Amino acid sequence: MKKLLVLLLAAATLAAPRAFGQDMFNHMSLGVSLGLDGVGLEAAAPMGDHFQLRAGYSLLPFSYKKEFDFGNVKLGGTTRSLNDIPMTAGLWGPGNAKVLVDIYPGDGPFRFTAGLYVGTGKLITAQADLSKVLTRDEYGTLGIGPEGGPTFTTDKNGFAYVNGKVWSAMPYVGIGFGHAVADNLCTVTFDLGVAFTGGAKVESYNYLKNTLDPSKPVDTIAITSKTLENKDNGWIDKIGGIPVFPMMKLGVFFKLF
Repeated sequence: MKKLLVLLLAAATLAAPRAFGQDMFNHMSLGVSLGLDGVGLEAAAPMGDHFQLRAGYSLLPFSYKKEFDFGNVKLGGTTRSLNDIPMTAGLWGPGNAKVLVDIYPGDGPFRFTAGLYVGTGKLITAQADLSKVLTRDEYGTLGIGPEGGPTFTTDKNGFAYVNGKVWSAMPYVGIGFGHAVADNLCTVTFDLGVAFTGGAKVESYNYLKNTLDPSKPVDTIAITSKTLENKDNGWIDKIGGIPVFPMMKLGVFFKLF
């Protein structure tokens, strides 16, 4: 499915110049958007009467911060209190570039859209500040995790990281209303669709080898319901099995020429 959508987008983009000739890119608009992909900036241009090309970048500059209590945990042979641990979580770090092709089947505002979001593949980013729980010589060296299971460490600054990883190139399909390039100076658009993510895989990191020898890579630790001894009631595996992420956004575009 991913390869098919990419091929269709490429074919539409390459075929459009031959099909529409001098009507290509004779107007352009610049707009801002707000939605589940974050705050975005987009440029748009027509490709004939029934096609429109949009390209831009979006990011979610907001994060959620809260102190969490994890209770007493055995670390390094001693039991320590992991309470009031500052955590920060966000979406789409550090953002995604996007290329979208709008297809208008008629003369009205309704359209189909296909495209591609490209980024780092980090749907969810989270970090925990353990610098006040660990001693400085334990940063990047002390293993944390369930007994007999995989262990992660902090980095050299005492921060532990958890990411929800998806495809770095995510095909998108959807529907929408409105022309980003219209006769009016200002126009409003609406998009509704899904990005094919491949399912979010949760992972943390073990910095031990990298701490001892910075030339060595950081080990990736997969986090599943099994590694958590099903204390999440299977939710990590269930959410990770969903191959798409919903997208909805509003856009406001201003005609440049």
